[in-house]
Amino acid sequence: VALDLSDDRVTTEENEQQRINGLSEFFSSPHWKDLRELHLQGTTLRDLQSIEMLLGSPRLSSLRILSLGPPQDEGTRAMAQLIVSTSSLSNLTELWVDIHVELAPQAVEMLTAQFGEIVRFGRIPRI
Repeated sequence: VALDLSDDRVTTEENEQQRINGLSEFFSSPHWKDLRELHLQGTTLRDLQSIEMLLGSPRLSSLRILSLGPPQDEGTRAMAQLIVSTSSLSNLTELWVDIHVELAPQAVEMLTAQFGEIVRFGRIPRI
Protein backbone atom coordinates (compact mmCIF):
# COMPACT_ATOMS: atom_id res chain seq x y z
CA VAL A 1 0.00 0.00 0.00
CA ALA A 2 1.35 3.42 -1.01
CA LEU A 3 0.23 6.87 0.08
CA ASP A 4 1.32 10.22 -1.36
CA LEU A 5 0.78 13.21 0.93
CA SER A 6 3.28 15.42 -0.88
CA ASP A 7 2.29 19.06 -0.85
CA ASP A 8 3.76 22.20 -2.34
CA ARG A 9 1.14 24.63 -1.09
CA VAL A 10 1.98 27.60 1.05
CA THR A 11 0.07 27.62 4.32
CA THR A 12 -1.13 30.56 6.32
CA GLU A 13 -0.94 30.88 10.08
CA GLU A 14 -4.62 29.98 10.19
CA ASN A 15 -4.23 26.58 8.55
CA GLU A 16 -0.72 25.81 9.84
CA GLN A 17 -2.14 24.45 13.10
CA GLN A 18 -4.53 22.27 11.10
CA ARG A 19 -1.53 20.88 9.17
CA ILE A 20 0.33 20.09 12.40
CA ASN A 21 -2.75 18.49 13.99
CA GLY A 22 -3.47 16.42 10.88
CA LEU A 23 0.10 15.14 10.65
CA SER A 24 0.10 14.29 14.35
CA GLU A 25 -3.12 12.30 14.05
CA PHE A 26 -1.93 10.51 10.92
CA PHE A 27 1.50 9.58 12.32
CA SER A 28 -0.07 8.10 15.46
CA SER A 29 -2.89 6.29 13.63
CA PRO A 30 -3.10 2.49 13.90
CA HIS A 31 -4.65 2.37 10.42
CA TRP A 32 -1.42 2.51 8.44
CA LYS A 33 -0.02 -0.85 9.57
CA ASP A 34 -0.08 -2.14 5.97
CA LEU A 35 1.49 1.01 4.53
CA ARG A 36 4.77 0.27 2.72
CA GLU A 37 5.33 3.52 0.79
CA LEU A 38 4.88 6.98 2.23
CA HIS A 39 5.59 10.10 0.17
CA LEU A 40 5.92 13.39 2.03
CA GLN A 41 7.83 15.49 -0.47
CA GLY A 42 7.52 19.18 -1.14
CA THR A 43 6.55 21.26 1.84
CA THR A 44 4.57 18.63 3.77
CA LEU A 45 7.30 18.37 6.42
CA ARG A 46 8.42 21.96 6.46
CA ASP A 47 9.82 22.09 9.98
CA LEU A 48 11.70 19.91 12.43
CA GLN A 49 8.59 19.47 14.57
CA SER A 50 6.86 17.68 11.66
CA ILE A 51 9.89 15.47 11.03
CA GLU A 52 10.10 14.60 14.73
CA MET A 53 6.41 13.60 14.68
CA LEU A 54 7.02 11.33 11.68
CA LEU A 55 10.11 9.73 13.18
CA GLY A 56 8.29 9.15 16.47
CA SER A 57 5.50 7.20 14.79
CA PRO A 58 5.02 3.68 16.15
CA ARG A 59 4.21 2.50 12.60
CA LEU A 60 7.37 3.76 10.94
CA SER A 61 9.04 0.35 10.76
CA SER A 62 6.34 -0.91 8.35
CA LEU A 63 7.68 1.36 5.60
CA ARG A 64 9.93 0.14 2.79
CA ILE A 65 9.96 3.38 0.79
CA LEU A 66 9.96 6.84 2.33
CA SER A 67 10.27 10.12 0.46
CA LEU A 68 10.38 13.46 2.18
CA GLY A 69 11.35 17.05 1.73
CA PRO A 70 13.79 18.81 3.99
CA PRO A 71 12.50 21.49 6.36
CA GLN A 72 12.30 24.99 4.95
CA ASP A 73 12.93 27.01 8.07
CA GLU A 74 15.45 24.86 9.94
CA GLY A 75 18.79 23.34 9.04
CA THR A 76 18.94 20.27 6.87
CA ARG A 77 21.83 19.05 9.04
CA ALA A 78 19.47 18.82 12.03
CA MET A 79 16.97 16.91 9.88
CA ALA A 80 19.65 14.44 8.82
CA GLN A 81 20.73 13.94 12.43
CA LEU A 82 17.17 13.08 13.41
CA ILE A 83 16.80 10.63 10.52
CA VAL A 84 20.08 8.77 11.08
CA SER A 85 19.34 8.41 14.80
CA THR A 86 16.01 6.68 14.13
CA SER A 87 16.26 2.90 14.34
CA SER A 88 12.71 2.46 12.99
CA LEU A 89 13.93 3.09 9.43
CA SER A 90 16.03 -0.07 9.23
CA ASN A 91 13.49 -1.81 6.95
CA LEU A 92 13.70 0.85 4.23
CA THR A 93 14.77 -0.19 0.75
CA GLU A 94 14.53 3.38 -0.60
CA LEU A 95 14.88 6.75 1.10
CA TRP A 96 14.25 9.77 -1.12
CA VAL A 97 15.16 13.26 0.08
CA ASP A 98 13.66 16.02 -2.02
CA ILE A 99 16.19 18.71 -2.75
CA HIS A 100 13.88 21.69 -3.20
CA VAL A 101 16.28 23.49 -0.86
CA GLU A 102 20.02 23.09 -0.84
CA LEU A 103 21.11 20.33 1.51
CA ALA A 104 24.01 21.04 3.82
CA PRO A 105 27.03 18.93 2.79
CA GLN A 106 27.07 17.39 6.28
CA ALA A 107 23.45 16.29 5.81
CA VAL A 108 24.30 14.50 2.57
CA GLU A 109 27.32 12.83 4.21
CA MET A 110 25.32 11.65 7.25
CA LEU A 111 22.46 10.24 5.20
CA THR A 112 24.80 8.52 2.75
CA ALA A 113 26.91 7.03 5.55
CA GLN A 114 23.83 5.66 7.33
CA PHE A 115 21.75 4.46 4.37
CA GLY A 116 24.31 3.86 1.62
CA GLU A 117 22.87 3.06 -1.78
CA ILE A 118 19.23 3.24 -0.71
CA VAL A 119 19.28 7.02 -0.19
CA ARG A 120 18.51 9.12 -3.24
CA PHE A 121 18.46 12.89 -3.52
CA GLY A 122 15.72 14.38 -5.68
CA ARG A 123 12.04 13.89 -6.23
CA ILE A 124 10.70 10.38 -6.52
CA PRO A 125 8.53 9.86 -9.60
CA ARG A 126 4.89 10.28 -8.68
CA ILE A 127 3.00 7.15 -7.72
